[in-house]
Amino acid sequence: MADPPAINSLLQVVIDDELGFPTRVEELDGPILTIAAPLGRGDLEVPAPGTELQVIWTASRTRYMWQVEMLSRTKGRLNRWHLRGLGDPQRHNRRQYVRGEASGPVTLVTTGRQTQAKEFTGYLIDVCEGGARCRLRRVETNVGEAVALRLSLDRKIVQINGMVLLVRAAEDGRNHDVVVTYDLKEREAQLVRRYVLQWEITERHRLRDLGRLPVAS
Repeated sequence: MADPPAINSLLQVVIDDELGFPTRVEELDGPILTIAAPLGRGDLEVPAPGTELQVIWTASRTRYMWQVEMLSRTKGRLNRWHLRGLGDPQRHNRRQYVRGEASGPVTLVTTGRQTQAKEFTGYLIDVCEGGARCRLRRVETNVGEAVALRLSLDRKIVQINGMVLLVRAAEDGRNHDVVVTYDLKEREAQLVRRYVLQWEITERHRLRDLGRLPVAS
């Protein structure tokens, strides 16, 4: 058992058992938690009321997780999500990373341990040090299968070995979204960190230009 996160604490929101989207605490009233709509998700795919999520944060060098449910959202200069805590916050050891939106071609290659290796092409949706989400035109793989990803970051082709975490039909009904998790070597990890940091800087500048982030005085 742990205390809830303090106001202005930085959080990551885990949706559909994927990796974390960055946000912060705006208000806290008992079990009711109000957060800024997460970057990269808050205006695109808002969870329906009653959807269970997890919020994760770090305090005193310890990582905590709180199981919550979506109540509602409000729109304004800063869009907000209103959540309700389910039970008490707990210590949490699963690694989570900030992700950045991505684009460009990606190729997923199955290992071929059971059948002949196959390649499936599409494009990146987002990426972080712990995983990547891509949209593929066609895919034949299962959760838990070892795969390889070939993707382009900062005009560099990177090949990463990982495991399929999630496969689901895309909203367009024609493609599939696939999440692959992995443990990177330091060289590849640095490349991904630089990419995500640059995306965050660009995104904050964009939001500030739109008047959705306060300008420092």
